[in-house]
Amino acid sequence: MSNKVYITNHQKAVKIPSGLRILIRRSCNAVLEYEKFEGPAEISVTFVDNAAIKELNAQYRGKDMPTDVLSFPLGENGVYDKN
Repeated sequence: MSNKVYITNHQKAVKIPSGLRILIRRSCNAVLEYEKFEGPAEISVTFVDNAAIKELNAQYRGKDMPTDVLSFPLGENGVYDKN
């Protein structure tokens, strides 16, 4: 199975070392395997600061406050899948 895990860092407070990037990729692949996900998958993990996650939380969840984690599926062509 050919899965792609994209990891980006859009904040400067915390460095994301290569060992952590490897662990993130392994974790994502382990979840796909555990869930018996069939076919290729693309997963994007992005590290952002509080201001950016607050904006995303307001945009996608209607909550004008920062949060620890946002997770949601994307449909075709990277469009947010609300279903």
